[in-house]
Amino acid sequence: LLPALRPGQTVVDCSTIGYLEARELAELLEKQGVDLVDAPVSGHRERALDGTLTIMCGGRREAFDRVKPLLDCMGSTVLYMGPSGSGQLTKMINNCCLNICAASFCELMPLGVKLGLDPEQLGQVLTTASGSSYASKTLIPEILQGNFDHGFTMGRAYKDMEGISQVCARYQVPLPTLSGAMQTYQLALRHGDGERYK
Repeated sequence: LLPALRPGQTVVDCSTIGYLEARELAELLEKQGVDLVDAPVSGHRERALDGTLTIMCGGRREAFDRVKPLLDCMGSTVLYMGPSGSGQLTKMINNCCLNICAASFCELMPLGVKLGLDPEQLGQVLTTASGSSYASKTLIPEILQGNFDHGFTMGRAYKDMEGISQVCARYQVPLPTLSGAMQTYQLALRHGDGERYK
């Protein structure tokens, strides 16, 4: 797009790319007088169809304000998160929280079942009690029905964790819980399950 862009234009990127890549792209566009709003989305197909996505945005505030009315057509929650890359960083954090939750009950439910707990009842506890989360409420009912074709593949989920790891390495921030979850995903990827779903 670079040769066709003119000063004063705004590029809105709704894809999911890395935080560092989004910042580099914004700098490249800024040299041409073009704004970048990184605006990754969250929500499943149904929310995309009914225009109720969550959209997390990074970039100059003035650029965000210009494009927000368009983004409001796609999402019911459209948030300005900060300078360039902030939307991507927020999306990665959100996805990593989901991945950590999924890794936790995928490890602990088999333990309970192995020691004699009923999987349906254990699933009911993990979707209603203090250990519940969006991940457990959404994924455990699918798992109990033997349906693993829901959400991101293991490989795509791992990509977000890799992205956060790059940020942590750059800024020297330790995330031990994320590192533990990554090991769970790495085991699955090593077993050739990258194209399978959580």
